[in-house]
Amino acid sequence: MVNPYHFKKTAFLVFVLLGFCVSSFAQTLWGKVFDLKTGEPLTGASVSVEKGGFKQFIAVNLDGSYVFRNLKPGNYQVQVYFIGYKTTAGKEVEVSRDAVSTLNIKMENASTSLVEVMVKGSTSKETDRSARGIEKNASSIENVLSANTIQLLPDVTVANALQRVKRRYRAAFGQRRRQICDYPRDGPAV
Repeated sequence: MVNPYHFKKTAFLVFVLLGFCVSSFAQTLWGKVFDLKTGEPLTGASVSVEKGGFKQFIAVNLDGSYVFRNLKPGNYQVQVYFIGYKTTAGKEVEVSRDAVSTLNIKMENASTSLVEVMVKGSTSKETDRSARGIEKNASSIENVLSANTIQLLPDVTVANALQRVKRRYRAAFGQRRRQICDYPRDGPAV
């Protein structure tokens, strides 16, 4: 005699396994996306399939492959988008029942080449490092206060800050003209 519990358990297992087998033969669109010149896979490209009002997007895997599963049978328009490449025209592919359709796509590079690239740079004249550079490259002995140093000092005015340094000094005020003053240590005579 067959135990009803074991019969239900076995029947359930058969239905589950049968479901996996049927789903593995569902309508699938598979393919790879490559560069036209180099043949390298284009990782991260977006592939879209469209049929009537149905539209679905998917990203390309690391090996350049994409897979659309559980599509209804019929003709689909496939487009591929990727930054720096021309968008492919709508390629038509037929997805048939219980078959895997394959569509490999090669994309053309849309970038342009530059004739010349100029890189310009400048340094801030307000830093302590630039102040030390001015002192080092000066023809005579000079004390230089940077804008950062002037901000850190407790003095209310720049003139008060300049009184803290020796006789000949220079204050760097960013992009403005530097001033050289020959005043005694006590400041200018009033």
